[in-house]
Amino acid sequence: MATVTIPEGMICLPEHLKLDGTLGSIYLGIVAASALFGVTCVQTYLYSRACEKDRWVLKGSIGILWVLDALHMAFLVHIGYFYAVNNFGNVAMLQEPVWSILVMAIATAVSDLMVRWIFSYRVYTLSGKNIWLTAFLVACAIPPFFGGIIFAGRGLKLGSFAQFTQLEDILYMSFAFSVGLDVIICVALCIFLSHRRTGFACVWALAVLIAFATMKHNYVFLALYFITPKLFLNSLLGTLNARQSLRENLHSGMVSIPLSEAMSTRSGVRQEFGSGENQASELVLDISSANNVKIAPATTITSVSRFRSRERPT
Repeated sequence: MATVTIPEGMICLPEHLKLDGTLGSIYLGIVAASALFGVTCVQTYLYSRACEKDRWVLKGSIGILWVLDALHMAFLVHIGYFYAVNNFGNVAMLQEPVWSILVMAIATAVSDLMVRWIFSYRVYTLSGKNIWLTAFLVACAIPPFFGGIIFAGRGLKLGSFAQFTQLEDILYMSFAFSVGLDVIICVALCIFLSHRRTGFACVWALAVLIAFATMKHNYVFLALYFITPKLFLNSLLGTLNARQSLRENLHSGMVSIPLSEAMSTRSGVRQEFGSGENQASELVLDISSANNVKIAPATTITSVSRFRSRERPT
């Protein structure tokens, strides 16, 4: 039987560390993150085509988020190159965190904070400017941010992934706040917008927390963590890009407006009520092809394809 000689300087991985769970997990995480980065680029381009009415603060924030996501992708490429190329065959290095992993954690913390604050502003707008709910969401986004910064700073002083257990309290706190905040934002947007684009990102953050708590002897949690900020950003971009289709759905079809009294002559329709007779009228509009419909105390209707008024006895 042939024997395998381990070159001098090479150290075998412990039994509980296998390439499938270490380098394999890192590789798959980078591949998935690369695919999501492509989706981010497409979504950012689509947003740039339809953001004319957005404030410059939101436009600038989306631009900064794209730059942070590109930096995040660059750090992932460095991580893969460091372990798979620079240290090819040196499996002992798989136990040591490279600097780019910890710097990537800082970029992730900043990106996630900005995404959650933009989502909080969306909740503020859609909830009728509920300042207390918005302040609560903004405040809850701060602990995960500082948790990520502290984790990166202290992690640079650690010599192995096994020592990350010393930072368990920070990680658990950060992920707990993240999951709780994402659930609240998801529920709020589901109520106000009837969509669930943030739900999957919330579940993914919970999956990272579970993976870290139950699989500390492999790097599955790292692979999931690589993908998390890209899911958050794509959730935000998907929400912003869907606004036009939501408006079109809201303004399509027929609208029936009951009139409890005669409309003024300014609207172009007058109903006369006979003495001793109770009548009700109803204005029916087809706004499927309307370009401009304004409903105010003095009703103005322009560019409506069909208009009819009918009376019916009550």
